[in-house]
Amino acid sequence: WILEDSLAFVVKTANDQLYKLVFIDFEGSGTGVATFQKSALGMLTNTREENSVFEGINVYPNPIVRDLTLTFSLKKAQKRVQLNLFNTAGQRVWAITTDGVEGLNSLSFSLPQLPKGMYALNIRSEAYQVTHPVIIN
Repeated sequence: WILEDSLAFVVKTANDQLYKLVFIDFEGSGTGVATFQKSALGMLTNTREENSVFEGINVYPNPIVRDLTLTFSLKKAQKRVQLNLFNTAGQRVWAITTDGVEGLNSLSFSLPQLPKGMYALNIRSEAYQVTHPVIIN
């Protein structure tokens, strides 16, 4: 077995709790014992929009310094999911486009150097969008 030290899995439980699992060690095929590091990430927040394709969203850590992980759940796969980060003046300070798969999506990003403060992360796909508050420290 080869252990990827940068590989992590995000797992959602039936009650929408999110956990990050990192594979740390494997004793070998003789025992089959594997060791994982488990970190609680919080809850997938419901979007509360009945007709939306988005079921939930979570940004962690929040507040962030530079790196963030966005986790969201989709009712169906979406092409061209646009992520836009806006400052309090409504100016877009960062953007990226990706594809979204049906179910749980987990994306990690390094943001550019930005002033400390409140921001709004807008996630848009086709006719649907959600916005989540983000604090940068």
